[in-house]
Amino acid sequence: MLRLFLDANILLDFYRFGSDDLAEVRKILTLIDDKELELYSNSLLCDEVNRGREAEIASSFNAFRSQKFAVRVPNYGSDLKELELLHENLKSANKAHEVIVAILTNKISSNTLDADVLIEELFSRSIDLEVGDDILKKARNRQLLNNPPRKKGDSLGDSLHWETLLSAAHGYNFHLVSRDADFASELVPGTIKNFLKKDWMAAHGKFADMHLHSSLSEFFQRKFPQIKLSDETEKAQLIEQLSSSGNFATTHGIIDRLRQFEYFTSGQVVRLFSVLVNNSQVGWIATDPDLQDFYIRLKDQAYLVPDELHNDLIKLLEIKDEHFFDPF
Repeated sequence: MLRLFLDANILLDFYRFGSDDLAEVRKILTLIDDKELELYSNSLLCDEVNRGREAEIASSFNAFRSQKFAVRVPNYGSDLKELELLHENLKSANKAHEVIVAILTNKISSNTLDADVLIEELFSRSIDLEVGDDILKKARNRQLLNNPPRKKGDSLGDSLHWETLLSAAHGYNFHLVSRDADFASELVPGTIKNFLKKDWMAAHGKFADMHLHSSLSEFFQRKFPQIKLSDETEKAQLIEQLSSSGNFATTHGIIDRLRQFEYFTSGQVVRLFSVLVNNSQVGWIATDPDLQDFYIRLKDQAYLVPDELHNDLIKLLEIKDEHFFDPF
């Protein structure tokens, strides 16, 4: 399982004209649901996003609100009869723009923008790391000693974030997404500072690892290149249909569609094996070549399946490999 921390400058991108779009946030939620990812946060991060929200929205929304659709026509074209149609279309466009501005104004004031809803959902599903007195003391000491990550001046923000991450229970497969230069190595672009890497291993063990990414898109390209939101939606729907399949023909049809996908998340694998045990219209034909082949393909992730299902699955699939459910 991967562990992830998103800096405030990344979360605030969703209120800007940024390179990451809201689909990236939805990918995170999908991966959290399917046990592929743990998201970490703290109270300071929540405050930073809430503080920055208004300024970021003002910047992008004011630019959009001030737009007017108009054209300047040279004198030699001012008598063209086609201009009347153009002016009517521009008038309609400006009216539509006014409607959108009114809708967005209401959503901004009520905190119901898509970005608001998704970011709130991210925080609600994250593991909160406490910012206690001990963390505050360590962050202040880090600043006094001029140790990274820190900015010039009195800001404790980055130091607090780092100290809360050092306090996390697990330090393996950890990923930090931030554009903040305070975390980045000057020698090897795209990696975390060597000082912080040593910090991390001192806190979590010599085999612990922390990886740095400058955007969510970069993180997904590196770690989940096979994840496409549309595919995840379709797979979820197909697994739900398989769960309620009422006959063998339907089961074969759904399995045929599922076989086109090469990647399944941890949560999807568990649900697929559970369906095999709990729906007789799937389990009774588990040894049919298409079903058996599909489920055997999932062997590398079969260790995720709860122990109480193993005996039933061995019988249904007629599994000969005694190590089928072993993690290695």
